[in-house]
Formats: sequence, structure tokens, C-alpha cells
Amino acid sequence: INKTSYLLSLSGGVDSMALASILLKLKKKYNFKLEFAHINHNFHKYAKMNEIFCHQFALNVDITIHLEQLFYNKISNFEAYARKKRYGILNKLSKKYLHNFIFTAHHLDDQIETLYMTNYADADWINRIGIRSIIGSLRRPLLDISKQEIKSYIKRNELCWFEDPSNLNLNIRRNNVRHNLLPIEINNY
Repeated sequence: INKTSYLLSLSGGVDSMALASILLKLKKKYNFKLEFAHINHNFHKYAKMNEIFCHQFALNVDITIHLEQLFYNKISNFEAYARKKRYGILNKLSKKYLHNFIFTAHHLDDQIETLYMTNYADADWINRIGIRSIIGSLRRPLLDISKQEIKSYIKRNELCWFEDPSNLNLNIRRNNVRHNLLPIEINNY
């Protein structure tokens, strides 16, 4: 029996649901321990529905899920603050429940967006590296996979996901880059 233990950060979005599906298939074959963590940022009015979606999914596939809550006041850099809090929770859960690895579902499109943002923000050299696939026990196995490939996998496997409405909020810098700035840059090449 494989003694390795994994914690997946499950947002309920298309990316994390695809990774959950892959891990569940591998779990059947290799019999490792797998748990989910869902962090409710309480950022939009559908956040509780998203949490319920993730909880129900975990129940349906018989996987333990850790449900965590975050609340925010007005923060100028919400994305950075939320990321710091999220990874703090994931690391705390990983230590408490003895997980060897933490998985997140960052993908190639996330990497491109990050590199675009760090380039135009004149970031320091360490941030210009972009999203790293391995940091300590953190693993990002989809980092070389495009969003389109992930959507194709979801469609082929007839999987459900929860579409976060805040992904369309153009006041969030990453969303503005994703929906407005990068398409212009790509069309200019």
C-alpha cells in the first residue's frame, strides 16, 4: 500500500476539478491517501454555493474535505493577500494531517498571465521566473497544460465544475490581463 499522502486545493473551478478527476483515477490504481481543501474566500454572493458544490463532490467520491473560511476588509491587492492566506491554510492543513504533497491546479495560461504581469510591473528577478512547478511540498502538475486542453479533458470526461463569477470581474488585475490585455498582445504578433 502506498503511504504517500496528497492534499488538493479544490476551488471547484474547471482546473481543480480536472486535477481532482486525474488524482481520483490514479488513487484507484496506486491506493494513496488523498484529501481536498476548499477555501471559501467569501468574495462574491455565490461563494457559499461554490463551497457546497465542492463539499458535495467530495462526499460523492468519498474523499475527506477540509472547508476553510476567509473574510476580507477592503484590500488594495486582494489577489496577493488572498494567495498568502490560502497557502498559509494549505501548509497548516498539510502539516496537521501529515500530507507529503500539496497540489494546486495552476496551468500554462496562468503562467503566461503571471509572466505578462510581472514583465509590465517591472518585478524583481525572482518574480519574473513565474509560477514554479515545485516549491517545497507544493506541486503544480498542470503547469505545462493549456486551459483549452483542460477544458477538452473536462468535456471528454463529462465533469461538472463551478464557474466563479469573479473571474469576469475586470477590476481584478489578472482578469483584466486575461480578458483584455493578453488578447490584444496576441493579436499584435
